[in-house]
Amino acid sequence: MKDFIGKTVSVFVRYGFKKKIEETQSYQGILFDVGALGIILERKLGDSDGTIVNDFFPWHNIDAIRYRP
Repeated sequence: MKDFIGKTVSVFVRYGFKKKIEETQSYQGILFDVGALGIILERKLGDSDGTIVNDFFPWHNIDAIRYRP
């Protein structure tokens, strides 16, 4: 995973697993960091203002991480 730091990836995150809802959302951004607890993704918040946020996703919520060169 550390080979993909600094590259654009898509992260598919599962929410609601305690309530058995199993809703999946996807986020696209630059992989900022990979750690023992999860990953940090740097992404733009909307298209208009250019605000950048760092989102943390714990491993137990991640369904998949996709990298396309």
